[in-house]
Amino acid sequence: MRPIRTHPVITALTLLGLALVTAGAVWFTTAGSVEIGVFSYAPAPESFSIAGAVLLDTRRGIALAVMVAGAIVLSATAGYAVGRRGSATLAG
Repeated sequence: MRPIRTHPVITALTLLGLALVTAGAVWFTTAGSVEIGVFSYAPAPESFSIAGAVLLDTRRGIALAVMVAGAIVLSATAGYAVGRRGSATLAG
């Protein structure tokens, strides 16, 4: 059985995808708290929280977009690698 050779561009794109997903996940989890304004006739408490809820502010939205971009790069490179390996098997 011959060793599997990978193209340097595929390796670079895979590493880029992994870096994007990791950076997006770290950025999302370290975004901190979000302050929102409450408008009503009753006085608002100083702070309140909703258990289990995550408000999607601009920073978290960008972090999610970075993670999605990394996932797209990873799926594209995996699809290309599997298709290329399959075509080599059929030709040989």
